[in-house]
Amino acid sequence: MKLQAVGNDFIVADAGKIAVKRPKTHSLARLARAICDRHTGVGADGFLLVLPPQNRENHAQVRFFNADGGEAEMSGNGIRCVGGFLAEKRRRAPALRIETLAGVKTLEKMSGEAERWIFRVAMGWPVLEPEKIPFTGPGASAPVLNYPLPTNQGKRRVTVTSMGNPHCSLFVSDFHRINWRAVGQEIETNSYFPNRTNVEFIKVISEREIEVRYWERGVGQ
Repeated sequence: MKLQAVGNDFIVADAGKIAVKRPKTHSLARLARAICDRHTGVGADGFLLVLPPQNRENHAQVRFFNADGGEAEMSGNGIRCVGGFLAEKRRRAPALRIETLAGVKTLEKMSGEAERWIFRVAMGWPVLEPEKIPFTGPGASAPVLNYPLPTNQGKRRVTVTSMGNPHCSLFVSDFHRINWRAVGQEIETNSYFPNRTNVEFIKVISEREIEVRYWERGVGQ
């Protein structure tokens, strides 16, 4: 099933009741690359595999694969698509407990009908310790704020956190004055991020409004 959350689209598949033998990661990575290809596959930002939970108190386990085949720990938009997928399968409950590599996440269905579900996800507290993000920039300590990250376009002051997966955020004054796609691609693979990172470019419009551009790890813009 193909689903999207805020324009972030995913192919969601049910692995069935696999109790002993689980799909091999390298096979799933290859499948993800093929199915997410927008020219020769279905086309999506990621491939999500729904498995039986390892703990019976939970409703499902999910593995997240980016379009490039890399496995992610967690995806906020992706897990909400999984909630819609489970709702379509009529596995309804007041709240869904879903196992991820970033721990168990709880989804609460706020409203919605078929094809337009609204879920709220308990993402947990952000991870601020560099070694847990992970981030290996010299001299970095928790919280990693205003860190001078070197790039080909000069040093960029960044904030580094994790919500189960790494994020690098930086403020910009004008999106037209920075090649944010090139910077995002460079930062994603910076050696200070052993597991690569998502990158967010933020323009403050007012005290209550911001504009954001996203470079997603393993996906791109």
